[in-house]
Order: sequence, then structure tokens, then C-alpha cells
Amino acid sequence: MDEEALQRVGQDTAMGWSTLPQWEMASAAMLNHPAVRTGPGAARRTDLLRALHPVQEASGHDFKCLHCALLVLDDERLIVLHRLTGTGYAPRMSGIGDNVQLHTLLADALVGGGHVPGHAPSAQEVAGRRDAPGQAPTTGSFNLAAPGGEWVRNEGTPSGIPVVDGVLERVLDRAETGRWLEHCAPAN
Repeated sequence: MDEEALQRVGQDTAMGWSTLPQWEMASAAMLNHPAVRTGPGAARRTDLLRALHPVQEASGHDFKCLHCALLVLDDERLIVLHRLTGTGYAPRMSGIGDNVQLHTLLADALVGGGHVPGHAPSAQEVAGRRDAPGQAPTTGSFNLAAPGGEWVRNEGTPSGIPVVDGVLERVLDRAETGRWLEHCAPAN
């Protein structure tokens, strides 16, 4: 522990500051449990994310694991439109940590389910994106695009996908899909 910091702020504060990475690991581990993620509510999670930024700046530590864990969405409704076939779907997602995971699981449901053409991910790829230990290299089945046509990048999280309107939970008929597609620009 830095002696100057110890003298300036006291032992308890200096000790707390120096153990921030361990607190991050413990917090991120707890946020792996859906009940912990959903317990505080969306507003409290937003407050925690907001409070994290000044700590990141002051400490020089990025707290990436904690930041990503706070962005995980649970029981979130989506509208997925397949522009090429003009079909639409309304799945729910929970515990999706990044857009690679979202992409793989959507490809499993839509391509693997016979709803859209393309390459379905293998059982090993899907298991690695659900809860199996380890990871299998995956190949994208399609490109994800936001309603405005911009790509949904794999490096991002589902919480960064733009919200347009309320959503449903089923395969959409052609008329409803057409109404949703009216909100969308062509994919870039």
C-alpha cells in the first residue's frame, strides 16, 4: 500500500481503494446470477453505471468486467426483422452479455429453426454461448443491423441496440412485419 496515500486518507480508505479490483471481481461474479442482476431494477443499474465512471477515472482501472455485467439485459423483448425474406420474429433474451452471443443464439433460433436461410451454428458453438465451459470459434450467419441501417457490431452489447417501439413475443405475420420494416432503413 502507498505510504503517502495511507497518511493522506487513512488506513480504511487506502485499503478500500487498493482492493477495488477484488471488489470488482466479487461484484461481477455476483452479477452472473439473474436474481442479483434484476433485483435492484433498471434504474438502480443505471445509477451504478453512472457512479462507475468517476471511479474509473480516479483510479485508472477500467472495471470492464463490472461495466459489462451491469449492461446485461434480462427478460428483454426484441423485434428481429429479416429484411431479405420480409419475415419478423419477437424473441425474448436473458443474460446475453455481448452481441456475438446474441448473434449466435439468434442464428440458432432463426437459421437452425428453419425460419431464415443461412448457416446454423453448431451445437458446440451454441453451448459455448449459453453456459458450457470454454468457447468454440463461431462464424456469423448474417449481419445484424439496427433500424437505422447501421451495423450492430459484435464488440458491443445488446443494451446498445436502439429501442424503437413496444414489442411482442412470437413469429410476426407479413402485415405486422411490414409495419415494423417501415421504421427501418436498408442495411448499410
